[in-house]
Amino acid sequence: ISSTTTVMGNGIVSKSMSALMSGTFKAQEETNLANLKKTIESNSKDYMTGLD
Repeated sequence: ISSTTTVMGNGIVSKSMSALMSGTFKAQEETNLANLKKTIESNSKDYMTGLD
């Protein structure tokens, strides 16, 4: 699983904010991926039942 974040803006303020918040974006992505992993691993539904 991978993820990307795209930030758009040409101004100096936009570029500065992106640089300052890069750590925040990374931390949020790690949190999201950890939550996704926990959800996937806790899913006990058998999706193969009845497919024979």
